[in-house]
Amino acid sequence: VPTSFPTVVPTSFPTDDPTSSPTVDPTLSPTSAPTPADKVKVTYGDTLFLQVNNVDSRWLSGGRDASREGVITRDLSELKNVLTYEWIARTSPGDGTRNDKDENDGVCVKYGDKMFFQVNNVDSRWLSGGRDASREGVITRDLSELKNVLTYEWIARTSPGDGTR
Repeated sequence: VPTSFPTVVPTSFPTDDPTSSPTVDPTLSPTSAPTPADKVKVTYGDTLFLQVNNVDSRWLSGGRDASREGVITRDLSELKNVLTYEWIARTSPGDGTRNDKDENDGVCVKYGDKMFFQVNNVDSRWLSGGRDASREGVITRDLSELKNVLTYEWIARTSPGDGTR
C-alpha cells in the first residue's frame, strides 16, 4: 500500500470532515506554501497545480510530447511551458476548449465529487488514469477517443480510505 498520495497545491485541507472543501489561493505561486490567512475555496473552473506528495518539487505535467498524451512529474525549475503544469478542474469535459466555462463555474469542489482535469496547454486533453493492463498508466487524451469515461473521472478525497469508489 502506498504511503504517499498526490495532493492539489497550493492547497490546505483544514479538516478531515467530508463536508468541508480543500482551499486554494490562485494568487500564490506553485512554489510557495499557503498560510491560513491565504485560504479560499477550490472551485470548478479553477486552474490548479498538482504536486505529488512523496518528494519535494515534483509537479504533474500533461499534454506532452508530439501526441500530447504524455504525463510526467517534473521539478518546476526545469520549467519550459508552465501551461503543461496547469490543470483546470471541471465537472464535465465541456466542449474541449480550455476557455469553455465550466457548467458549475465557481461552485466549490467537495470531498467525494467526481471531476475531470483538463491540461491547460492544448485543447481537448483530459487526465486519464488506470490505463493499460496493469491499470497504472496515466495519459492525457481527447475524450472524443473515449472508450471508458471512468478513466477520466477523478474523485476528491481527504484520504485513500479503503480504496473503494
